[in-house]
Amino acid sequence: MNPATLTAEAVAVRLLASELEGEDLDLSIESETAFKECVARVVDEIRELETMGRAIADRQTELAARAERYAAREQRLRDVLVGAFATAGVRKLPLVEATVSLVDGQAVVKVIDEAAIPAEFWREKTVRMLDRRAVAEALKDRRAVPGATLDNRPPKLQLRTR
Repeated sequence: MNPATLTAEAVAVRLLASELEGEDLDLSIESETAFKECVARVVDEIRELETMGRAIADRQTELAARAERYAAREQRLRDVLVGAFATAGVRKLPLVEATVSLVDGQAVVKVIDEAAIPAEFWREKTVRMLDRRAVAEALKDRRAVPGATLDNRPPKLQLRTR
């Protein structure tokens, strides 16, 4: 290797070492031209970080799936309690850790035939959209809206901590 190349590599090693100071990388200069070794150490660290990044992304996917399973299980337990409350004829149960109440579901618009809903209940933008709020208000005012009816949501379980 010619002296110019050795000098350039030595400068590059010093530059690497100073730029990566505090990065917890051992880039100590063992000889005047440790360029190849320093680059190898940085590449190893890059590969390690890539591996760790992929592992974290995989773990996040696993945790998201677990969170979905927990949410589904929570909903199932709530549904079971709603059924138990209905069977027992209980609407409210004070406990040490919470007060459990069965509250009525909120009325929502259930569209049976969207095409039959009159024009006054549609909003025009770039895309035609049903104005569910206007339909709901009309139905709550006991006005007939062809193609729609009010449908109660099922009861939901409410927990209040003390």
